[in-house]
Amino acid sequence: GKHLAVKGKGRERFIRFSSLPEGYREADIHAYLMGEISHEFKPRRSVLNQKPMGLLLDIEKIQKEKSAGYVTWATVYNLKQLAKSRLYLVDHKIDSLSELHSVASEKSGKSDAMLSSIRNAEAG
Repeated sequence: GKHLAVKGKGRERFIRFSSLPEGYREADIHAYLMGEISHEFKPRRSVLNQKPMGLLLDIEKIQKEKSAGYVTWATVYNLKQLAKSRLYLVDHKIDSLSELHSVASEKSGKSDAMLSSIRNAEAG
Protein backbone atom coordinates (compact mmCIF):
# COMPACT_ATOMS: atom_id res chain seq x y z
CA GLY A 1 0.00 0.00 0.00
CA LYS A 2 0.78 3.63 -0.14
CA HIS A 3 0.84 4.22 3.61
CA LEU A 4 2.48 2.31 6.43
CA ALA A 5 0.00 0.31 8.53
CA VAL A 6 0.24 -1.85 11.65
CA LYS A 7 -2.05 -4.40 13.21
CA GLY A 8 -2.16 -4.75 16.98
CA LYS A 9 -2.34 -8.04 18.82
CA GLY A 10 -5.93 -9.27 18.92
CA ARG A 11 -7.10 -6.63 16.43
CA GLU A 12 -9.03 -7.46 13.27
CA ARG A 13 -8.00 -4.50 11.12
CA PHE A 14 -4.83 -2.63 10.33
CA ILE A 15 -4.34 0.98 11.44
CA ARG A 16 -2.79 3.36 8.92
CA PHE A 17 -0.35 5.88 10.34
CA SER A 18 -1.82 8.49 8.00
CA SER A 19 -5.12 8.30 9.89
CA LEU A 20 -3.56 8.96 13.31
CA PRO A 21 -3.53 12.43 14.92
CA GLU A 22 -0.69 14.90 14.54
CA GLY A 23 2.49 13.69 16.22
CA TYR A 24 1.84 10.01 15.54
CA ARG A 25 2.00 9.96 11.75
CA GLU A 26 4.69 8.13 9.80
CA ALA A 27 6.76 11.26 9.14
CA ASP A 28 6.58 12.26 12.82
CA ILE A 29 7.73 8.83 13.99
CA HIS A 30 10.56 8.85 11.44
CA ALA A 31 11.69 12.29 12.63
CA TYR A 32 11.55 11.12 16.26
CA LEU A 33 13.63 8.03 15.52
CA MET A 34 16.20 10.14 13.67
CA GLY A 35 16.42 12.48 16.67
CA GLU A 36 15.09 15.51 14.84
CA ILE A 37 12.16 16.08 17.19
CA SER A 38 11.27 15.10 20.73
CA HIS A 39 7.91 13.80 21.86
CA GLU A 40 6.20 14.48 25.16
CA PHE A 41 3.74 11.87 26.36
CA LYS A 42 0.65 13.41 27.85
CA PRO A 43 -1.35 11.13 30.12
CA ARG A 44 -5.02 10.91 29.27
CA ARG A 45 -7.67 10.88 31.91
CA SER A 46 -11.02 9.33 31.29
CA VAL A 47 -13.81 11.87 31.03
CA LEU A 48 -16.55 9.27 31.11
CA ASN A 49 -16.32 8.32 34.79
CA GLN A 50 -15.58 11.73 36.24
CA LYS A 51 -17.97 12.52 39.04
CA PRO A 52 -17.69 15.61 41.20
CA MET A 53 -15.50 15.30 44.25
CA GLY A 54 -17.32 14.56 47.46
CA LEU A 55 -16.52 14.93 51.10
CA LEU A 56 -14.68 12.23 52.99
CA LEU A 57 -16.68 9.86 55.16
CA ASP A 58 -16.01 9.42 58.88
CA ILE A 59 -14.71 5.84 59.03
CA GLU A 60 -14.66 5.67 62.85
CA LYS A 61 -18.34 6.61 63.04
CA ILE A 62 -19.21 4.15 60.28
CA GLN A 63 -17.36 1.30 62.04
CA LYS A 64 -19.64 1.69 65.06
CA GLU A 65 -22.89 1.87 63.10
CA LYS A 66 -22.51 -0.16 59.89
CA SER A 67 -21.42 -3.60 58.67
CA ALA A 68 -17.89 -4.61 57.71
CA GLY A 69 -18.78 -4.49 54.00
CA TYR A 70 -19.96 -0.89 54.28
CA VAL A 71 -16.76 0.03 56.14
CA THR A 72 -14.72 -1.47 53.28
CA TRP A 73 -16.76 0.46 50.71
CA ALA A 74 -16.35 3.70 52.70
CA THR A 75 -12.58 3.19 52.93
CA VAL A 76 -12.28 2.68 49.17
CA TYR A 77 -14.55 5.69 48.57
CA ASN A 78 -12.32 7.88 50.74
CA LEU A 79 -9.21 6.69 48.89
CA LYS A 80 -10.81 7.56 45.55
CA GLN A 81 -11.75 11.04 46.80
CA LEU A 82 -8.20 11.63 48.02
CA ALA A 83 -6.82 10.49 44.65
CA LYS A 84 -9.16 12.91 42.82
CA SER A 85 -8.03 15.72 45.10
CA ARG A 86 -4.38 14.91 44.46
CA LEU A 87 -4.92 14.82 40.69
CA TYR A 88 -6.65 18.22 40.83
CA LEU A 89 -3.71 19.70 42.73
CA VAL A 90 -1.18 18.22 40.31
CA ASP A 91 -3.14 19.26 37.19
CA HIS A 92 -3.47 22.84 38.40
CA LYS A 93 0.14 22.99 39.71
CA ILE A 94 -0.91 23.85 43.26
CA ASP A 95 2.04 23.19 45.57
CA SER A 96 1.16 24.94 48.81
CA LEU A 97 -1.79 25.68 51.03
CA SER A 98 -1.55 29.41 50.30
CA GLU A 99 -1.84 28.71 46.55
CA LEU A 100 -4.88 26.54 47.24
CA HIS A 101 -6.49 29.34 49.26
CA SER A 102 -5.84 31.88 46.50
CA VAL A 103 -7.29 29.56 43.82
CA ALA A 104 -10.33 28.85 46.01
CA SER A 105 -10.97 32.56 46.66
CA GLU A 106 -10.55 33.32 42.94
CA LYS A 107 -13.05 30.60 41.96
CA SER A 108 -15.43 31.75 44.68
CA GLY A 109 -15.24 35.34 43.44
CA LYS A 110 -15.98 34.26 39.87
CA SER A 111 -18.91 32.15 41.07
CA ASP A 112 -20.34 35.03 43.10
CA ALA A 113 -19.98 37.42 40.15
CA MET A 114 -21.71 34.99 37.81
CA LEU A 115 -24.54 34.41 40.29
CA SER A 116 -25.12 38.13 40.72
CA SER A 117 -25.14 38.68 36.94
CA ILE A 118 -27.71 35.88 36.56
CA ARG A 119 -29.90 37.45 39.27
CA ASN A 120 -29.60 40.86 37.59
CA ALA A 121 -30.55 39.37 34.21
CA GLU A 122 -33.57 37.62 35.73
CA ALA A 123 -34.70 40.76 37.56
CA GLY A 124 -34.07 43.12 34.65
